[in-house]
Amino acid sequence: MMLNYIKEYGITDADYIYITHNLNRNIIETMILTEPNIRKVLAFYNSLGITKNIAKIIMERPDLIIIPKESLSNLLTRIDCDLLVTIIDNDLNDLILLGI
Repeated sequence: MMLNYIKEYGITDADYIYITHNLNRNIIETMILTEPNIRKVLAFYNSLGITKNIAKIIMERPDLIIIPKESLSNLLTRIDCDLLVTIIDNDLNDLILLGI
């Protein structure tokens, strides 16, 4: 599958298998077709220190993966980086309370 590139950004082999078997096929296809943007988004998360929860973001909030990187940057400027990491570690749905 052409989604192998996500392993470069903190996805374990087990996470990869889970994602490819459980994520909506339309999301997977979008991630394949928009690989350059997805790479930018994943690299952006990594630059914020978010690596271990990339699979969690992909599975629970794929909209935060397929969004253009520039739009994501604009959204996330609303909150402190440490707060973002804490929210992602705990409950991604809390981002909705912040309008993200």
